[in-house]
Amino acid sequence: MKATQLLKKDHQTVKRLFADFNRTTKRASARRQQLIDKIATELEIHSTIEEEIFYPAVKACEGGASLVSEAEAEHKKVDALVAEAQGMDMADDAVADKVREVRDAVVHHATEEEREMFPFAQDALGDELKDLGAQLAERKRELAQSRLQQAKRAIKKTIRKAA
Repeated sequence: MKATQLLKKDHQTVKRLFADFNRTTKRASARRQQLIDKIATELEIHSTIEEEIFYPAVKACEGGASLVSEAEAEHKKVDALVAEAQGMDMADDAVADKVREVRDAVVHHATEEEREMFPFAQDALGDELKDLGAQLAERKRELAQSRLQQAKRAIKKTIRKAA
């Protein structure tokens, strides 16, 4: 699978999780917590593989640096919003507004990548996208299965709840 296809698939997965969250109410606080934690994990893994593998490849191409710079700034914004949402009381009405804000930032980011960066990558990297896709898939598996990464995510979640 090409890198761009894998990343688009990730975008769709997260969008479905946001839709699932949107269908919950404050009475389903445990389900909301489950979903926001899953969203946080998916986004963390996705941004990590982009920043470690995909973005450096795009940045190395003439004209790619500005696309990567903007995308990395958007990652930081999304990370901060996710941290806020994950630290909120899931039974509070305000969490739905915060998750909508996160969703809007993620959808904006994904749309820009799919409309601008991915076509650029296709033109600039061509067949290399298949090799990058394999690297992304392998790193994604590592991050999802790593006990160390799972422990780091659990610590982050605990800190966010305590803040």
